[in-house]
Amino acid sequence: NDPIGRRIDSVGLNPVLARQLMELVESTFTSGPRVMELKLNQLPDKLRYFEISSQKADTPQREEGDEGPDSVIVAMRDITDRRAVESHLLQAQRLSSLGTVIGGIAHAFNNSLTAISGYASYARQIDDLGQIHDSLNGIVLSVNKAGDMVHKLLDYAEGNPTPMRLEDLGEAINARLDLLRK
Repeated sequence: NDPIGRRIDSVGLNPVLARQLMELVESTFTSGPRVMELKLNQLPDKLRYFEISSQKADTPQREEGDEGPDSVIVAMRDITDRRAVESHLLQAQRLSSLGTVIGGIAHAFNNSLTAISGYASYARQIDDLGQIHDSLNGIVLSVNKAGDMVHKLLDYAEGNPTPMRLEDLGEAINARLDLLRK
């Protein structure tokens, strides 16, 4: 209650905070109500977050011809706890997303291993050298795809963007039809 009814420069605030509040007041006079967030590092304590709202006061005009009120109401609310909860929620969402990505990677690797196992099993059961050769090519193709996935993961982990490329969907399907037929 101490600062109620007093000018901002007479409250004894941190100069940076006082300057930001004065800018908020000026903006409120020219553009109407405002809401802003401010973080303050209150050493040795923790970082604090504040929501500051402002609106023109509903006071009568001071003189004939004046436009609007001559004061602004500024309210500050400590939202540090809300920010902490939001941070924890964001971290939980990131972990959930990471779990989804890991599940997709595991699925893709399992597909490669299934293809390798299928081709190898098929090659063990046949005597035709041409079909054995085709199965070995399928194994090499699956190993290369798994290796490409590892390289993409490493690029992602290092922050390197994955280039976009066009692929023929028909070719991708036909490449997998041989395995399904066998």
